[in-house]
Amino acid sequence: MITPALLSILLLIAAYLKQGFALSTESLRTPPLATKPQPGTVVVVGGGFIGSSFCAVYLASGKRVVCSDPFVSEADLKKRIETVWPTVRARGIGGKIDSCPKSPPCERLSFESSVETALRENPTQFVQECTIEDIESKQEVLARLDELLADQPSTIISSSTSYIPHELLITKCKHHKDRVLVGHPTIPYLDSFLEIYGTSQAHVNAAQAWYSQAGFEAVVMKKTIPGHLFNSFLTMNMRHGNKLVKDGVCTPQDVNVVLRHLGRFMYARHGYLSLLSTIGGDRGLKGGMDLSAKIKMSAISIVFYSLLKKVHFFFKGSWVRRIADFMAKKLQDKVEPPPAQEWIEACGEFEAQVTKNGTLSVPTGLFQACEPMFQRTPYEVGNDPFAIEGPSDKK
Repeated sequence: MITPALLSILLLIAAYLKQGFALSTESLRTPPLATKPQPGTVVVVGGGFIGSSFCAVYLASGKRVVCSDPFVSEADLKKRIETVWPTVRARGIGGKIDSCPKSPPCERLSFESSVETALRENPTQFVQECTIEDIESKQEVLARLDELLADQPSTIISSSTSYIPHELLITKCKHHKDRVLVGHPTIPYLDSFLEIYGTSQAHVNAAQAWYSQAGFEAVVMKKTIPGHLFNSFLTMNMRHGNKLVKDGVCTPQDVNVVLRHLGRFMYARHGYLSLLSTIGGDRGLKGGMDLSAKIKMSAISIVFYSLLKKVHFFFKGSWVRRIADFMAKKLQDKVEPPPAQEWIEACGEFEAQVTKNGTLSVPTGLFQACEPMFQRTPYEVGNDPFAIEGPSDKK
């Protein structure tokens, strides 16, 4: 027998499921988008450091750029673009350096203090939001853009937010939340990396194509997290470097040297995918996995051993190390979880590629894969083009 209370619960569940179904099918109602970028106009909202950098890159890639910012003058915007233009040109964003104009093509740049005017008078497929990194301000700006473009659901609104997760950005948008994306760069005029996140695959595909045409190497995140990909790695390195300096382990200049070498190793040797193959020697990936497991086990055991000796004077002698080894073996996966299987598979695919499916030894294959990078950036001790002289370099 169905009681009134049970009936009420069932009705609530049905309403919830109906709402969830409506949300899950929202992207299906989105008009189809072309994944190939079309040359046209981009509206950049915000003319500060990042916004003006985006303007410079978009100009170099052939776009017509409209910038809107009530707090920046047109003269200031042009001055900022002119300042970064030599770097943009040297990077060859618009093709070879000789084909990129020596000065910014400001005939393709216009400025509007009012975003309403900018959008009304300049039909666009793409809006790049670059306002201040404040969650409430971002929410208001994105909601306003969504409102102004309510009758243009295929126009992408991409936010350059550095840390705010996507679900918080779109909280106040009432029309087409699925076309609001994260489009976070490093520093656009200096570096080509950019990361994208969105809930509509069609809009994500279109944004990735747009950014690629503009000279960015865009990666698509599967999930949204605070700080996204780049800043989460950057923050981890900066935080650890600061801790080492505070603890008196090394100087700031020493940290800089370590990060230069780490960056060089990770980039030149395809570090994330090749690390296990590199440390595995002739045994490659399998040898690297075995060695990595031993190192992990030993490191955890040493931590337990040190803690046991500090806890009580009773813990002395060689048997303490055996206890530490036992604890490490039992708890290692909780202390240091095993690597993602997807990563192991990617490492295997990379090793097969560089060794030509085993026809080359792992060291030879890795050398051939890395040699072009070392040729482009010759590096010897005392002849590092990226070195900045500091106290530690003068020792």
